[in-house]
Amino acid sequence: MNIDDAIKSVAEKVLVLRFGRDEDSVCLQCISINLNVVEKFISVIQLKL
Repeated sequence: MNIDDAIKSVAEKVLVLRFGRDEDSVCLQCISINLNVVEKFISVIQLKL
C-alpha cells in the first residue's frame, strides 16, 4: 500500500506527516509542538467517547 492509498482508505485514524531533517533544531521544535498538540487532541477525543 502506498501513502496515497493509506490516506484515502483510513477514516478512523489521524495521520501526521513529518517533513524535515533530524539535525535541524527548528524541525525538532516543530515535532515537539506537534506531538504536544496530538496528545491534547487524543485526550479531548477520549473524553468525548
